[in-house]
Amino acid sequence: MNQEIRRKLDRLTDILWAGGVTNPVTYIEQLSYLIFLKLLDEEESDRELRARLKAGANGASSIAVR
Repeated sequence: MNQEIRRKLDRLTDILWAGGVTNPVTYIEQLSYLIFLKLLDEEESDRELRARLKAGANGASSIAVR
């Protein structure tokens, strides 16, 4: 495993542990949920960017045609 990813996971685990989440199954569940939310957010941002770029390209082409 990449050392940077390992350090980040260790840090998150420490934060969860300090917050009272001491069961490994529970913090694995929480980490999985956080990763899912992060991926979902990135996908949504990517789709919004593509939609804006497409709308901008359509607007530029209609101006060039006139």
